[in-house]
Amino acid sequence: MEEPDDTEAHPTAPSRGWTALLVLLALVCVWFAVRGWFKATRPIGSDFTIYWDTGRALLEGRDPYTVAGNLYPPSFAVLVLPFSLAPYPVAVALWQVASLLAIAGCVWLSATLCATRGERPHPALLAVPLLVALRVVDSHLAYGQVNAFTLFMCLAGVHAARRGLEGRSGAWIALGAATKVLPAILVLPALLRRRGKVLAGFAVAIVLLSATPIPFLGVGGELQALRSWRTQVIEPRVSAPTERDTSPAPGQSLKAAVHRLLTDTPATSQPGEDARANVASLSPETAEWIVRALNALILAVVVATLLRRPAPADGPLGAREAALLLLTPLLVAPEIHRAHTIWMLPALAFATSSVGRWRRGAGGRVRLALVALGALCVGGSTPALVGRGSATVLLTQNVIFLGVFALWLALVLEAWARATDGRAAPSPATNG
Repeated sequence: MEEPDDTEAHPTAPSRGWTALLVLLALVCVWFAVRGWFKATRPIGSDFTIYWDTGRALLEGRDPYTVAGNLYPPSFAVLVLPFSLAPYPVAVALWQVASLLAIAGCVWLSATLCATRGERPHPALLAVPLLVALRVVDSHLAYGQVNAFTLFMCLAGVHAARRGLEGRSGAWIALGAATKVLPAILVLPALLRRRGKVLAGFAVAIVLLSATPIPFLGVGGELQALRSWRTQVIEPRVSAPTERDTSPAPGQSLKAAVHRLLTDTPATSQPGEDARANVASLSPETAEWIVRALNALILAVVVATLLRRPAPADGPLGAREAALLLLTPLLVAPEIHRAHTIWMLPALAFATSSVGRWRRGAGGRVRLALVALGALCVGGSTPALVGRGSATVLLTQNVIFLGVFALWLALVLEAWARATDGRAAPSPATNG
């Protein structure tokens, strides 16, 4: 039986209305996918165009980093290679269908993590997170992004661990890391709690996945690709900017927010726009050191939170911890855009499952207020509600970052409150 302090209050309202809302949201997502196909087949293409070109480069034995805009590990080119075998318009259609399935899987797995064990999740646990995240789902499908796939791999890893399949859990997390590096944060609890099977599964899978480009590039070509990835992708993003660097900080991560607020640089990377949102005019180098200090603080809080509370009895990772860890890269990674924040789905599902319990105390109401702020910042900033011009202005004011941070803080406060309260009386086990 899982430790009782992971038991959540679940929605009890009739499900018919929630089911109708869920069906409507699914139809809207299908429309987003269709619209994304049209966008991707324009001459300028989309992010998927880069993925498709990367797979083609691998098939031709070329360094994947000769493709402009390729940011992912060399193994990513192997993972997208099946799509590159098809003609581009067909490949886009297949990618959009696969993306819809991945999003559906993410919504389901997020809800299942927070549902009572052995029961189907209430439709509210599916509909509410999808409704709040609809703006970022739109961005994901419009740009042909990969983030729903990586989130699905992460959640599959969490579920495998909770079923006692810890080696398989590590392998799933490694697959996500081989796609986009950031999922590797999910091995942190296993490292802190010495769960050797998770770590072994992760390590073995990473080694095998890292070798997958060798049949296409050879050993020398694979080593060259790794060097290209380091010099063209990693080093420019971890090095401090110089005093003369006045380029806008892209995205909605902590780094982008700090540079927009504290340096006299453009608040948007949109061509032809030179909007400012700064309240100070520090040098980019000084702002970068502030970013590094704040990132270190965030990671220290996460580690302390994991150490504060023992692992769930039936696995190395609980729903709250998984949701918290998946939000953390959205804050500390150097380039996080709207489409990346689809990773907030597990946090939204956990918050939805906790609404009833959080209403009963002052601390819970604070967490509810933070979740409401996060939902408003993300879901309320969609162009369909506020207009495209206003939505762009809100992005320059770091609204998505603020929403992610509010959710992250709510989960941190929840974890520390539950650890302080101690173990409650036994109650029905859940997947929390």
